[in-house]
Amino acid sequence: MIWLVLVGLSILPLSALLFGALFLKLKYSHFNTKAFILFGAIASIIDFVIFYQIYSDTISKGQWTSSSTVMSLFPVLATINVMAFGLLANSLFTLMRSSLNSVKPHKLTHLAIVFGSVLFIGFQLNTHLQNAKTHKAIMRAAGDLTSDLIEQIKSEYEQNNNRTVFATLLSNPQIDQQTLQEYATSDDVEFISASLANPNISSELVNKLAQSTHEIVRYYVASNKKTADDVLAVLLNDPSKEVRGQAKTEYNLRKKQ
Repeated sequence: MIWLVLVGLSILPLSALLFGALFLKLKYSHFNTKAFILFGAIASIIDFVIFYQIYSDTISKGQWTSSSTVMSLFPVLATINVMAFGLLANSLFTLMRSSLNSVKPHKLTHLAIVFGSVLFIGFQLNTHLQNAKTHKAIMRAAGDLTSDLIEQIKSEYEQNNNRTVFATLLSNPQIDQQTLQEYATSDDVEFISASLANPNISSELVNKLAQSTHEIVRYYVASNKKTADDVLAVLLNDPSKEVRGQAKTEYNLRKKQ
């Protein structure tokens, strides 16, 4: 099913590629449509494979937030990439044809496009490499944990401030209770929310967090299955409309059980 979703999202970049080729061909008679479409399609396939792998891994580890981010970025980045690769291919083929025919139409323009496209593609490749590195770290934080690995991820967070990786660590059921409680009782909303997503968080700690001054924390407490009924009743009268709504939803679910 994952590949089917990505195929559906591929409509945007492929449509941009085809309509872009049509527009540029009508505007510039010398435009190399075949090269533009071929290299653009190759770029789309590469993006499809990369995003499919990342999405599959994040889903397998239950990292739904990371998954939604991946899915939202795919059509946008793929559209930009297919256009960049397509324009690069057109300019390269045009320059090659001009050299063979000893003709120099718009040579500076094509060189500028080539230079800009190469810079952009280099930037994209670097971004992909950085994302792959972060993705690998997230998968490691979501997998089997040892005390040494936990300390290593903590150390890396202190050096690089990669909050996503550390939040993933806190939501891992294998993390020790001491670390979980340390960050769940901190003043960092992101880490508290990640701790509340951990299925092994104690009911006592969940109920305590219901008194948080942060609306988002109370919202996650209201949606937590370990929240005591009397605490949930208090949240039904929370000042926040969103918290009250979530508390009511959880309350109704419990009544049906």
